Amino acid sequence: MTENVIRVNELPAMTWNWLKMNNLQFEKGSGFGAGNIEADIPSEIKSGELSDADKQTLMDAETGMGKEMSALVQESGSVQAEASVELMIDKGVKASAPVRLKFRTLGKEAAASCLAVAEEDSEMMIISDMTEISDGSRRSGVETRILVKDRAKVKLVEIYKGEAESEYFSNIGAVVGEKAEFSLVQLFLGGKKVSAGCAVALKGDKSVYNEKTAYEAPADARFDFNYVTRHIGKDTESNVHAGGVLHENAEKTMRQTIDFICGCSGSKGAEREEVLLMDEDLVNKTIPLILCAEEDVEGEHGASIGKLSEEVLFYLRARGLSDEAIYSLMASGRLMSVVNEIGDEQTEKMATELIMGESLEENVE
Repeated sequence: MTENVIRVNELPAMTWNWLKMNNLQFEKGSGFGAGNIEADIPSEIKSGELSDADKQTLMDAETGMGKEMSALVQESGSVQAEASVELMIDKGVKASAPVRLKFRTLGKEAAASCLAVAEEDSEMMIISDMTEISDGSRRSGVETRILVKDRAKVKLVEIYKGEAESEYFSNIGAVVGEKAEFSLVQLFLGGKKVSAGCAVALKGDKSVYNEKTAYEAPADARFDFNYVTRHIGKDTESNVHAGGVLHENAEKTMRQTIDFICGCSGSKGAEREEVLLMDEDLVNKTIPLILCAEEDVEGEHGASIGKLSEEVLFYLRARGLSDEAIYSLMASGRLMSVVNEIGDEQTEKMATELIMGESLEENVE
């Protein structure tokens, strides 16, 4: 490994090296510059008022892409004011509207960061919009760290739309307290390379993590994901579900790990991926992993990978749809599965428009 490459998205328990699934070799390049975040923050949410203790907890948290990626982001200058957002919602407060973050870049390679704390019994939604990244940007991304204290609820929504030659990363870490809930909804559309990871520590008893991710990897794209859930408290619950579409010569690796730590008795975890293959010449790697150091737990994992059946094709052709329209319709349906999970009408409308593109009628013969 050269000095210009770091290991990210590392599988918590290694498999055979020759499979080339243990991690992603990420090029450091010339390093990231400071990006820019335009923030629309509801009045109930405070900006830039995190305590030193909470900041330390956030910076100590595990992230999906790993320590080397976090170090690269911190070196980038993303801690500067224009490239960093700090959010805090007080105890017992429920935000009336989402925090809306729009990511911009100030150069060809740019990074930004977001730190968020939800105090006890509070509720907050954060929507990160990466659909209009500035022209001329080649590599960009955001690191997000979230602390969800006891009985609080936080939902993070990330939507990315990439151009043909663009590269994007998303590095997330979350710590969840007793009877608290963290939800993650992600949509990745296009781009040349997408690298994403999320690590969630369910530290409090009866804490919950729900995740829905959808992606569309266009021709020749390279997508790489790493999702890790650490069940630490008792009676914790996780549900991790990904679904995606791969086009010609695309390559995708999906790592999903449920880690039952000793002492997390009564915990339940489920992970699943559904992949639609649109062409013959592509590479799909799906790695569902369960680690278990506790007896009294329930873990489920699985994957569904395949092409459209001849029966489906025949049925839709008989109703006047061209093959192009059929594949477009089925791909859109797979991606739309996450839209109803967003829970914000404005963002759901934007996501639907990005996914659907041309109307179905235009594709009917």
